[in-house]
Parts: sequence; C-alpha cells; structure tokens
Amino acid sequence: MRNRTIHKCDLRKISEILEIHIELISIKDGVETCRVEHYGKEHLEKYELGLMSGHYFINDRTDITSYSLINYNDVKDVKECNKIYRKLPTGAYKRDSSKSISSYNLFKLLLANKDTLLTPITLSEEILRTQFYDKTDTYETLDYTDKSYRLEERRTPKTTQVYKIFFDFETITSEEHHIPYLCWIYNADIQQEFIGIENCAINMLNALPTDKDELLLIAHNSNYDCRFILKYLQKVSTIQKDGTG
Repeated sequence: MRNRTIHKCDLRKISEILEIHIELISIKDGVETCRVEHYGKEHLEKYELGLMSGHYFINDRTDITSYSLINYNDVKDVKECNKIYRKLPTGAYKRDSSKSISSYNLFKLLLANKDTLLTPITLSEEILRTQFYDKTDTYETLDYTDKSYRLEERRTPKTTQVYKIFFDFETITSEEHHIPYLCWIYNADIQQEFIGIENCAINMLNALPTDKDELLLIAHNSNYDCRFILKYLQKVSTIQKDGTG
C-alpha cells in the first residue's frame, strides 16, 4: 500500500488488481444498522472487512462472547471468562465457545460501551514508534524516560585559517584578446613573479603553498585578473568588486 490511509474509493481498484471479492461493513457511532458494500463481487475469493473510525479490521469470528465483553470488569478474573454467556441465579457462570461474536459485533459493543471498556490513547513512546504518532495529543505526563532523549557532547567547531595572497597580471593588450605575460603574487611572506606568455598563470598556481588550510586569492582587479586563472580551477567561488560572484 502507498501509505497508512486506504480510502474506500481505492477498494475497487484493489479488488481488480488482486482479483478478490471484498465485503465491507462500516461501523458508525449511533447508527444501529450499517450498509454492507461489495467490491469485485464477481471474484470467488472473498475477504470480509470492517471499517471503524478510519481503521480496517478483518470481520471474522472471535473467541469472545458478548456477555464477557459487556461484563468484563466483573468476569475478567474468572477462568475462561471469554466463553461466559450467562450468569445463573446461583452465581455460577455458563460457558459456550459457540456463542462467541464476530469482530464486527465486538467493535460495535466496544463503541456502545466506550465509557467503561475503552481508554483514550495517550502520547507515549509506544505510539510514537507507530505510523499513528500524530493521531493523539493527550498527555498523561511530561516526564521523560532515559530512552526519550540522548545527550550529545558539545563539539567545538573547527576553525579554518585563511591564508591571503594578492596577485596581479600584466597583459598584452594590442591583441583582440588580452594575453597575460607576467603574474605577480605577494603578501607578508611571499613576493614572487612569474614570466611567460604561455604559462605565467599556471606556474603561479602551481607555486602556491600547499601547507595552508585555505587559500584566499585577492586580485588587484578581480573582474579582469581572475579570467586568466579560472580555466585552471575547479569549484570556484569568486567575489568581485561590484558584489557579484
């Protein structure tokens, strides 16, 4: 199934795909008689289902009698209480497993006696582990168990030391496309020039220090000088003077 909710309109498609006959009876609070619906009635393999409050269940014979369910609080400690169907004037109980009810009638009795037989589901670890975690907002306690949380050691973020290097190109401007012939890099530790029409840019990049956490190249005219090294770089992040990158 695609998700936790199967709409009634999807049952016909399910019956066609699986080639089965689905008989569905719905339970509605306050409604005594419920309509029985059939999907894929032409198929021989039959499945009887019930539907109550958005939950499907197999409508099959249970091992519980209506008497034992209605009088649960009185007979719950009696041996084989699920088979009890009558109480004699002497106080003894009569048992008969053949008088058990269907799951449809069981749910109808539970709904009719919900004040005494049902307890609202509260938010707990058990319900949070199911797909129905968002179906209840009733809290019994705000206390947490040891399994409800996990302490994590606070980690100091790693600081990266940025090493700044300034660079500048001198170019031949008489051609249609400007050609770099000299590159100059400098900072407090480095002052070095690279000469060569074909290779000054790549030689400069190959000479950059490799023992630094992070390099920041700062161009004299970033929009102009950067164009001569971008073709040699990967994963480039540029900051130009006008604020565009």
